[in-house]
Amino acid sequence: MKLSLKDDLLSLLGGEIAVELDTETSPQPVWKAILAVNDANHLQQTLDALVVQVHFEASQVDDGGVTCHTLRIPSGKGTTELAYAFSDGYMVVGSSRDAVAEAVQLHRSGGSLAKSTKFIASLPPGRQMEASALLYEDPLAMAQLSLRSLKPVLPEYLTQHGGDVTPTVIRVYGEEAAIREESINSAFDATGLLIGAAIAIPNLLRSRIAANEASAVGSLRTMTTAQLTYEAMYPTRGYAPYLARLGPDPGNPGIASPEHAGLIDKSLADGSCTIDAWCTKSGFRFQIKAVCRGKTCNDYVVLATPVSNATGTRNFCSTSDG
Repeated sequence: MKLSLKDDLLSLLGGEIAVELDTETSPQPVWKAILAVNDANHLQQTLDALVVQVHFEASQVDDGGVTCHTLRIPSGKGTTELAYAFSDGYMVVGSSRDAVAEAVQLHRSGGSLAKSTKFIASLPPGRQMEASALLYEDPLAMAQLSLRSLKPVLPEYLTQHGGDVTPTVIRVYGEEAAIREESINSAFDATGLLIGAAIAIPNLLRSRIAANEASAVGSLRTMTTAQLTYEAMYPTRGYAPYLARLGPDPGNPGIASPEHAGLIDKSLADGSCTIDAWCTKSGFRFQIKAVCRGKTCNDYVVLATPVSNATGTRNFCSTSDG
């Protein structure tokens, strides 16, 4: 599609996300997601290109100075509608155009959650508004969602007789060596959630390390094959003395030469990966060391070492005997 997942999508997002569920009733729940955006125009160009490729029905309308886009996505049960708009450095995505318009209007009118007196009163002593993660839950509204499927009259009864219910607010702060949970609401304790995270996160890290190490072994095999091919292509040169020799020519990517044979893509054999430089891919650093006499290299070793303990725990190598 001539799009880069990194440059045309992920790098355009600011890393901040909020998700809101208003209803869970059929046929279509009402929800919103708000994402921080670094470059709204670039992101819109990416979305336009994707819509053209997948042939979704798209439309747009100007609503109070905000352009709201609507996509109709075919699915097994019919068509799912998705709407989005950009406002004040954020992308607001929702289950309908009305949901998106409501979110933008709420933000502009100053009625958003961050300015709620109940929400501000829930701040732990000494803490500012910012947190690594936040759970805000209205117990009364959640009970209404659950009861609506049982008997429609029950939610209305709760609204009339439920009184003033204090919302549950849990804040999580990520620190260098700890994840801390704080709340002034005693109705809910996230300790169990954090215990689950303490179990899940190391497992996730181990899975990532295993994937990185498997990728490193695969990269070594790729380099070994490339070295054999290089020796066959340029017998007077023998093996490549460093990774850049196996990669593409930065100035002429389609032209192969002894200096840049084009046998490995630049993610693993960048032009800067010369004699003493390392190439980095999937949490591992790679380098070739060769034994050369003049311009001919008869032996080599490829080294693979993890960038840190979080990306791998083992080192690998491959020599000229395969």
